[in-house]
Amino acid sequence: MAEVGIIVNPFSGTDLRRLTSQASIVGNPEKTKKTIRMIRAMDQFGVKSVVLMPDSYFLNKSISYEYHKRYQSDIEIKVLDFVPNDDPHDTVKAVEKMCEQGIKCLIAMGGDGTSRLTAKVETDIPFIPVSTGTNNAYPQFWEGTNVGIAAAFLIRSEQKRLKRDKIIEIYKNEELTDIAVVDAVVTNVPFVGCRVVAEMSEISEVIVCRCSPDVIGLSALVGAIEVCDDADEFGYRIQIGETGDTVAVPFTSGQIELLTYSQFEKMPLEQVYSMVASYPGTIALDGERTVTFNQGDKLDFKITRNGPYKVNVASVLKEAVESGYFKR
Repeated sequence: MAEVGIIVNPFSGTDLRRLTSQASIVGNPEKTKKTIRMIRAMDQFGVKSVVLMPDSYFLNKSISYEYHKRYQSDIEIKVLDFVPNDDPHDTVKAVEKMCEQGIKCLIAMGGDGTSRLTAKVETDIPFIPVSTGTNNAYPQFWEGTNVGIAAAFLIRSEQKRLKRDKIIEIYKNEELTDIAVVDAVVTNVPFVGCRVVAEMSEISEVIVCRCSPDVIGLSALVGAIEVCDDADEFGYRIQIGETGDTVAVPFTSGQIELLTYSQFEKMPLEQVYSMVASYPGTIALDGERTVTFNQGDKLDFKITRNGPYKVNVASVLKEAVESGYFKR
């Protein structure tokens, strides 16, 4: 029975945006070091077992090997026993199996896409998203040592402080198709392809459940107009047009684009926005084209609080100080 599950995505921070923009590469050696720092802190604060996701790069197996090679420790570090397909379903499957093993805290290292895949598994355990991806509107750049301490504290304390996060639910022809943890972007590109939304001209509408001007990505198209954080009981919808107000937005890393929009409205929780597609296209979820639709399909978008119990590491560590957790 594992106490903490860690999703380390070997593909995060390596997509096409390294060619189309100035996005940085977050290599697997850095992910290994950061995960080892997490486990070391957990080990020193009494965590007995950690479970990792398998991958064909053997990134996660190397973490276990490197840790026990460096430290004399009884902490159990195991990799889930299934053959990975190196596709998004690996993350979902790993989270499901970790929950079956009774983990009390889940950590995901990646970008917005990794967080979205993790959030697709409905669970009531604390979730710490740690940024190692391209777009990082949802996960944050927490230091691994601090994440490990926060996880150790969480599994030994009450969870009354946490509440479910916001997500966007996407329905196609009345059926729940997928979710997004940051933004859902309707595009006129009828195929998934490399997934990346590369041009502003591809976008027709954007729905966000959180947005800010201090992030990079498609949610920044709205974040340059209004700000919406985790605590707000609403999101926003914007329709791109040839006429209307214009703003300059950080579209991708190092790239500022002019955005003209014809509609802008607040979306309270549970309010449904519906549209009937007049063209075939795709919906990009948290930066990646994922859902395809045909002309005539009915698309519904709803912001809810059916998301994960997202952890703010800084707040948890402050509570740990107040409870005397660090005293010896």
